[in-house]
Amino acid sequence: MVLRWIFIVSSCLFLGSCKVPPIEPPETVLDEDAMVRILEDMYLAEGGRVGGNRMFDDLLIGDYYDMIFEKHQIDSVYFSQTMDFYNINPELMLKIHDRVIRRLMERDAAMEAIKKEISDSIIRQDSATHTVLPI
Repeated sequence: MVLRWIFIVSSCLFLGSCKVPPIEPPETVLDEDAMVRILEDMYLAEGGRVGGNRMFDDLLIGDYYDMIFEKHQIDSVYFSQTMDFYNINPELMLKIHDRVIRRLMERDAAMEAIKKEISDSIIRQDSATHTVLPI
């Protein structure tokens, strides 16, 4: 019984110490940085299509994807091959997705700061032009 536990513990330690080398994307797919930029644009386009302030309602999401591919100088086949690679390597895809979400949150925070600055400026201007009369 003791030998069995020793075997189990040592097996776990041995297997836990084995490290899988990091997977690097082959040259035939987009690197992580490019994927982050492309997916960020795609998430923004998708958000714009479903949000309250819809952009250019006559365009379909595929039209936006075409514009994104053109912006990043790729085609849909290259993008699909890249997605296939990252989807079979979920640890890389998760890392990319986390970076995209972080960038989108940074954009959102920057936009909120700008909106607050504009709102505060309007309030200051409005209060400067209106005088309160005593009752």
